[in-house]
Amino acid sequence: MIKIGINQPHYLPWRLYYERIKEVDLHVVLDHVQFEKNSLVNRNRICKLKQEPFFLTIPLETKGKFGDLAINKISSSKTINWQRKHINSIKSNLYKYSKDQDFLMQIIDKIKCERSHPDFFNLLVELDKLILNKLKINTPIIFSSELKIKKKKSEMIVEICKSLGANIYLSGPGGGTYLNKCEFSENNIKIEYTNDIYQKIKNKYRSVYEKLSILVDL
Repeated sequence: MIKIGINQPHYLPWRLYYERIKEVDLHVVLDHVQFEKNSLVNRNRICKLKQEPFFLTIPLETKGKFGDLAINKISSSKTINWQRKHINSIKSNLYKYSKDQDFLMQIIDKIKCERSHPDFFNLLVELDKLILNKLKINTPIIFSSELKIKKKKSEMIVEICKSLGANIYLSGPGGGTYLNKCEFSENNIKIEYTNDIYQKIKNKYRSVYEKLSILVDL
């Protein structure tokens, strides 16, 4: 039996994103699909202890490009110094309370490098590598752009599962609202959900309980 997870990349995502990766045999980064405005691909929330959370958002060059914005092709803004704002926010809100300040500095260094070598998608990949290594998660990871997937939405998930020989698909909490369960059943693919994982860890980690970036836990 092969269990896979599939998820769009997120900027500094919450812990459940990584717990889901830990639970599968193979994780697929959904990088070939279109960027959706107001998604978590380019933003996430942080905050000081007992204070209101706020978004760290990477401004993207999207004007006139909607409909032709694959996540792995998007560019971050070259005119706005968002990196300085994010670095200052992480330092002032998280650094003092962090259990591993050296690790936070590694995150900051990756963000700082993006200023001189702009590459939005590569930044997401590099940050994920750092965090996965920190969490000691060794799940193999591939990118959907490598699979030449043609279908969309629920059919796309089935196509990815079939192309990788997966028998089980681990869906996020909202998967039940859009997945075509009959199609999965017809292809002998079982759907599991992260609800049990969520319930297990939500009172342990602040990032899960308050739906914040995993950085608040590290």
